[in-house]
Amino acid sequence: MSEGILEKYSLEITTLSPVHIGDGGKLTPLDYLRVDYTIYVVDEDKLFEELEGRGLVERFINYVEGSRDVSLEGFARNIGLGIHESLESLMKYPLEVVSRNVKGKWILTFIRDAEGRAYIPGSEIKGAMRIALMHGILEKYPEKTSQVLEMLVRGEPDEDALLRPRIGEPHGDLGRLIRPSDSSPINHVCVAQMYRVSTRLDKQIPLSLVEVIPMDVTAKASLTLVSSERIIGEIGGPVSIQDIVDACTRRARRIIELEKRRIERMVQGGSRTPAWADLDRFYDNLLQKLDRCKGLETILRIGGGQGLYSTTLIPALIDNNNFKKMMEMREAEEVKGLLSRGRPYNIKTVEVNDKFMPLGWVRAVFKEA
Repeated sequence: MSEGILEKYSLEITTLSPVHIGDGGKLTPLDYLRVDYTIYVVDEDKLFEELEGRGLVERFINYVEGSRDVSLEGFARNIGLGIHESLESLMKYPLEVVSRNVKGKWILTFIRDAEGRAYIPGSEIKGAMRIALMHGILEKYPEKTSQVLEMLVRGEPDEDALLRPRIGEPHGDLGRLIRPSDSSPINHVCVAQMYRVSTRLDKQIPLSLVEVIPMDVTAKASLTLVSSERIIGEIGGPVSIQDIVDACTRRARRIIELEKRRIERMVQGGSRTPAWADLDRFYDNLLQKLDRCKGLETILRIGGGQGLYSTTLIPALIDNNNFKKMMEMREAEEVKGLLSRGRPYNIKTVEVNDKFMPLGWVRAVFKEA
């Protein structure tokens, strides 16, 4: 298959809400010390050197093995160890805590490169673009909706098939023409308290802490659009940057509309949970930002905590009559899992300076390289 570079663009990504892209790891209270609103992540090797120099390694091991609720802070307090005095020499990196009410103890960590620097993977950017293109295909070819519904009923969703001219040809995937790079390193990472805000319970339930890129941080990346004779021959033409931007903008608008629909239901119902009013204001402001996007500028959602609307094709299906009928068939075995998929009951949020906001929204601006 003949492939060649069609176009190259620079990409500027600015966070509109905190962004968390996890690496699958977490910090326990044995990995850090907290002083007021700063968390100091401790270097394990340096810590053991310090403990060894003080003859405390065995006592530390006994403390960890003999207690249920263990922490570095607790160990230091129990034996009168002035470990805070050695913070600078023991520290791996500091993290500002941006939440006023800290309830979690474990910290979900952000993905980092080999040098320990946070970054946004190109795969996250590409994933947002792919799902937007799929959403656009369903808008343009409504007859494909039945194909997706059949896959959902079978419990074998293959949404990526929408990007292939013929099912069963993974090498003909339209998404192969889109190749974003990883972003430049991001120096500003902080910690926020994450919550699950439930429409069913009308509560904000504290979860873990998370490392996040805060709002108003900008990173650089690039996007290459590739020309493939085989794929273009089958789909009738190359994918353009304007196609991608328009698809992302339409999808962002649809997600915002759906999020506002369920949030407004809670606010208008007289909910006393503070998160709902904060989320309502956030999405009002985000919609205004989306309206101001022009040219090669759009809004994407990336990373963890996005929720069902941002990661599936449900926004394109939720108002479909056949989908609604399937949702009402509660007794049908094949749609048991579909109820929770189509009617999400939770929104993951983070608290920043006493305000609740969703995770993952960014502005993306493309320029010809």
